Formats: sequence, structure tokens, C-alpha cells
Amino acid sequence: MWYVILLAGGSGARMGAGCNKVLLELQGEPVICRAARAFSGVVDGMVVVARKEDQQAIQAALEASHAFVGKLHVVTGGATRQDSVWNGLQALPADADKVLI
Repeated sequence: MWYVILLAGGSGARMGAGCNKVLLELQGEPVICRAARAFSGVVDGMVVVARKEDQQAIQAALEASHAFVGKLHVVTGGATRQDSVWNGLQALPADADKVLI
């Protein structure tokens, strides 16, 4: 089965956004929903890796928008991008045999 891992662990600090940039709206929709929609119908499942404090908001945004149809997991990122990728890989189910990051 095909899975995608979306890395959404940023804070938006360099942008001066005051929140995770994936939660900012672009043409009326959170950026994370636009990213998820790009993979809907293409992969069987998605793992979103995010900061602990953003997980609930990201989960809620994705559920409310119906941007992704398939198995969805939101997991905690790591101290580095490499650690976050590893956490995403560890969250994949056993039937995931192809992964896009």
C-alpha cells in the first residue's frame, strides 16, 4: 500500500507568523489541507508529523475539510527533520510498502 508522510513540524518563527505555517490559510483553506488534498485518492494512507502542541489543530483542520480520504495518523515530530521523518516511518502500518516523504 502507498503512504505519504507530510512533515508539518514547523513553528512559523522565521515567517513571524506566530503559529505553525501549515495552519495559515491560503485562499481560505489551511495549507496543510491543500497539501493533504494533493495526495487524496493517490495514496492509501497519510502520516502527518507535527509538534505536539499543533497536533489537535492539524487533525481538526484535516477532518473538517475532508481534504484527505484514507487512513490518517498525526504523530509527534522529533528534535530534527531527520528525527521527524523517523517518527513518521515508525508510525506506518505493516502493510505500507511504498512511502512518499
